[in-house]
Amino acid sequence: MRRSLRVQPMRRQSGVILLVLVGLMGLGATYGMLRAFNQAAGLNSSRQAKNALVVDEAKSALLMYVSTQAAAESFPGKLPCPEDTSRIGTANEGDAMGYCSLPAVGRLPWKTLGYAKAPLDLDGEQLWYAVSPGFNRANGTATLVINSNTPAGLTVDSSTARAVALIFSPGRPLTGQSRPAISSGSPPAAANYLDGENATLDINFITHGAAGGVSVTFNDQVAVVSQHELFSIVEPAVAKRLTDAMVTGTKNLTSVYASTSWGTSSTAPVFPYAVPFGNPDTSTFQGVSGTIQGLLPVTFSTSSTDATQYCNPVTDGPRCNPTFVSWFSFQSLTRQSGATMYASPAATCAVAASQLSCTIYTNGTGAINVSLVATASNVAMALRELDSDAPSTADFNSAGRTASASINSNGSATITFQGRVASSVAAGTMSTNFFGCAGAFFGICTRRTFNLPIRVFSDHPITNSLDTEHGWFLRNEWHKLTYYAISSGFAASGSRSCTGSACLTVSNLSPSPNNNKRALLILAGHPIGAQARPSGTLSNYLESENLSPIDATFVTQQSSLRFNDRVVVVDSN
Repeated sequence: MRRSLRVQPMRRQSGVILLVLVGLMGLGATYGMLRAFNQAAGLNSSRQAKNALVVDEAKSALLMYVSTQAAAESFPGKLPCPEDTSRIGTANEGDAMGYCSLPAVGRLPWKTLGYAKAPLDLDGEQLWYAVSPGFNRANGTATLVINSNTPAGLTVDSSTARAVALIFSPGRPLTGQSRPAISSGSPPAAANYLDGENATLDINFITHGAAGGVSVTFNDQVAVVSQHELFSIVEPAVAKRLTDAMVTGTKNLTSVYASTSWGTSSTAPVFPYAVPFGNPDTSTFQGVSGTIQGLLPVTFSTSSTDATQYCNPVTDGPRCNPTFVSWFSFQSLTRQSGATMYASPAATCAVAASQLSCTIYTNGTGAINVSLVATASNVAMALRELDSDAPSTADFNSAGRTASASINSNGSATITFQGRVASSVAAGTMSTNFFGCAGAFFGICTRRTFNLPIRVFSDHPITNSLDTEHGWFLRNEWHKLTYYAISSGFAASGSRSCTGSACLTVSNLSPSPNNNKRALLILAGHPIGAQARPSGTLSNYLESENLSPIDATFVTQQSSLRFNDRVVVVDSN
């Protein structure tokens, strides 16, 4: 009995020991199998960690390059193409291709990224690189638009829109891969360096093999560059360029309606009315009288390549409207000097949207200088500048023209144009006959006609997608991500001043004061959280206090996963 009592626990212990031994044997076998796989694939934890450093350093170099280029790049956020294989073996080996069809996969353009020599993984192989659709282009004439709404186009481990770029350590060759000597005439093939889905040259990639990264058929190590990572470094550069162009540039936003030509000044400017906020993808970007917050009024009327030709909404898009700013009324046409101008028949101008067609009666064909006063609608609901050269030389001599205007409270503008009526008789602009001119010999006098086109209110360079200072902003559609606010005191209907709560306030802004702002822009960052675009809802673009357009208080904060607005102060008291 006693013996049996002693034996039973021993049997239990033996069973436990056996299980432990079996478990240890299983772990040993698993370790041995994993070690064999690692060795076959050329991987172990130490090597993986060291290779991870190599690809992560390359990722940092890529982001640094893009950040630097964004300061002047025509397409801020554009990623370089893979290596130009035609330069292998030359002094320019490692340069990126100028253009590439996307998605593009090839070796990392190490020289373009600033490396003195090609970075190598622990197996002595150069790094490889993949670029997402949307972040470069196939040729110099292909359309390219890059902004914070541009989605990542690479699928990684079945997760769509996960990466804008990938960097690979290819590791040692696996079974079936051969790596002969390469040259410009015999460039490296992706299938000999990258594994599985990574070598198919489409938008689908993987970061691990079927065995979770440890496999005799997969040894790529991959660094993922996300859309968030890319635009977190691009957006500060864009905000800086926005400041340079809109605030301190030679054709800045403050200066549009801030000169004696408009009856204003830099200390008492007028800012154009805003576009009511709505879906930026469908907006016409035409301001509305009384609106002081919304989108920038970057509507335009003429061709970006030829200011004498009106734009076409069908080909030039919804921002184009040749007659948004249009003639509204004619006030007066008077003689300044030169030939006699008869009072009867009276001088008159027929009003059409695109031009004033004027008629005067004089005592011959001699030179006559006239002053014409008329009003155009919607000037302060757009961005315009005065262009006294807009009339044809068939209507006015090129010398001696002047134009000045005043902004009316409803956003219209009254212009005074002065010029010498051309003496040419071309195109029936002048004829001498009996017109019943009071005071003329037998009523015989000369009828002269001329036109004043609405293009005398020409598009401001801010609206021109080809302008050297502002074109990048429009071509990449950053205007769709830019919120615009002005103090009511500096609107067309304002007193040209603001104090206290009538000014705009930007919390957390340094240096102080932060409550004396006349106008500002807010650059919406890339979508965060549940934000979905395009949208007519402001919360899909801005965050925190910037979501309250009913007041004049805004906020700037450190960029985070919950806030990435960037405030640009345009003008202050």
